[in-house]
Amino acid sequence: MKGRNSGGANRPYGWEDDKKTLRPSEHKNILEAIEKVRQMKKPSTIITEWNARGELTVTGKRWLTRTLEQILTNPRLYGARTYKGEVLLDANGDYVRGDWEAATTKEVFDSIQPLLPSPGPRVNPRDGRGHTTKYLLSPFVRCGKCTARMRGGVRDGGHVYWCRSKNHGGCGGCSRRGVEVDRYITELVIQDHERASLRAIEQLPPWDKEEDLRVVRQKITELGQQYRADNISGSTYFPLLAELESDERKLKNEQQRHEAARSLRMEAIPNLRQQWADPDFALEQRQAAVAKSLVAVVIHPTRPGSRVFDPSKIEPIWKVHDATQTT
Repeated sequence: MKGRNSGGANRPYGWEDDKKTLRPSEHKNILEAIEKVRQMKKPSTIITEWNARGELTVTGKRWLTRTLEQILTNPRLYGARTYKGEVLLDANGDYVRGDWEAATTKEVFDSIQPLLPSPGPRVNPRDGRGHTTKYLLSPFVRCGKCTARMRGGVRDGGHVYWCRSKNHGGCGGCSRRGVEVDRYITELVIQDHERASLRAIEQLPPWDKEEDLRVVRQKITELGQQYRADNISGSTYFPLLAELESDERKLKNEQQRHEAARSLRMEAIPNLRQQWADPDFALEQRQAAVAKSLVAVVIHPTRPGSRVFDPSKIEPIWKVHDATQTT
């Protein structure tokens, strides 16, 4: 079963005017964007780079974040036909292939979907914790005195993390020089990633609902056979099909998130120390690396007037994936 191109005034980005043949220069950009998303770069960062070097959309305009996101979340990339936003499936539960050259594989496409915005209302640009910030640990730091979120700002020529005043939800009783905190937490996070990189992929638990997905797909196939054999009416078939397809989508989304997490953990962790030293390793990538290890960084008050950095007053709150971390 083959799908044909639908109409449309503009060719899809990445393909020639025939909408079937890949355009090498644009295909190269798509692959570049996919790889950078896998490295935890935001689409907004990618399009900033593209605009700076003069890359244009198919309509000759500058790139917008949403334009790139729409391309990277379109199943057309791996050759799948869609209808009203849903991938078309054949009688065997496999996606209907279009008659154009695929830009990537379904496995690669699936691996980046959890890292991109889902269709629907827009949310704020994301870093590792869903915030747009200027300083590395701004999304993570908490006051050890009142537990409120701390802010990043500039004081005495350097950046600091400080607790807001009582009028703004904090206590105003704790602050710390940011450079020292960033340096300390960075080393702990890199060490955590290095430990994680030693774990074999086999030690990471596989997805445990493969059988559930197989059963749902088998039911879809059998239901279609019953309908084509006139054993059930359309009024029975289509509501049941909608329910089964909904179950299948939920399971597939869960599977994609699980496999992406396994893939990214093994690909992104091992060389974090080298990546961190690279000036092109963007802030959101660094924050995403921190978010894989930590849920928060608690900054406890020190003695008034103390100028010596005391790491015992910096408490990293680790994710539960490894109970062996120490400060």
